[in-house]
Order: sequence, then C-alpha cells, then structure tokens
Amino acid sequence: LDDIIKLYSIKKHQKDTSFGDNIRIAIIDTGLEEEYIPSSQIIYKQNCTYDNNGFVRNVTDYAMHGTLVTSIIHSIAPNSELIILKAMGKKEHSIRNFVQCVLKAIEMKADIMNISMSCAHNYLSLENVIKEQCKDELIFVASGNGYNKSSFYPSSYENVISIGSCNIDGKQSYFSN
Repeated sequence: LDDIIKLYSIKKHQKDTSFGDNIRIAIIDTGLEEEYIPSSQIIYKQNCTYDNNGFVRNVTDYAMHGTLVTSIIHSIAPNSELIILKAMGKKEHSIRNFVQCVLKAIEMKADIMNISMSCAHNYLSLENVIKEQCKDELIFVASGNGYNKSSFYPSSYENVISIGSCNIDGKQSYFSN
C-alpha cells in the first residue's frame, strides 16, 4: 500500500499546505487502516457493517480501498477534517449501510462526501436520502465498474459529481462506466 500511496500522492507538488482548512470530508468506503492518516485529522469514525462483530468504532479496512481513497484525499487536503464511514464489509455491501452512512455524514455536517459505491439498480431509499436530504453537500460518487456505459446509482443522480477511473495515460479505464 505504501508504494500505491506514493504513486498517487500529489503532496510534493502541492504549494498550499493549508488546503482543506475548515472543510469536513466524509469518506464512505471500506474503512481505514489508521496508521496511514494522522489521528488528529480524523474527527469521527463509524462502522456501519457487521465486520468486527459490529463494533461501531472499529473501521478496519480489509479491502484497503477506503485507505487508498482516504490517503489520496489527505494528500490533496491535508488540513481537512475527515469523517470515516465504513459502509462495505468483508462480505457485506448493503444499501442500508450506505443510507446510514450518508445520513451520518449529513448529521456530522460534512461539506463534501466521497462515496465509493455504485449499483445498477436504483434503490428508492438511497435516491431519497441523496436527492431530498443532501442540500448543501458536494457529493462525489464512483461511476461504477460495470464494463459498460449503463447508468449506475447514485452516480446518475443530478446532484452528484460522477467520478470514473482512468489509466496511467489519463484515458478512461476499460472497466469504468
């Protein structure tokens, strides 16, 4: 993971080290391996899965996706306040978890939400919380890795910014929607 973080880190190119001041970013993903991020930057963490017997403050990242995403965000906005919300467990990827995490991000007054999930089905509960309750937040959502150009959710909602994957040449990855 250290090599991946170094590869994606832009911190050395960043001139303004105060970037992120007074910004709260909720990262809704697979959790976090906390040794990669200063604990002073994490203002709240919650496990919304059944991993670790559902222990609510244990956000151990078994997939390392959340850790990578958080490390990239930290390198871009080193002074931001991070809210770590674990929505995906080892074997559990439920819409209920994502809805719970989005509601917690709203409650914690996140300015920005980064949601690393997408699905081919539009779930009404997810649509309602993102369209009706997210009024002031800037929401970035994974476009999906469906290997096609189909609509995925919540990235197809009007009030979100859909983010896809790119390869090392900056071109869209073959699997990214």
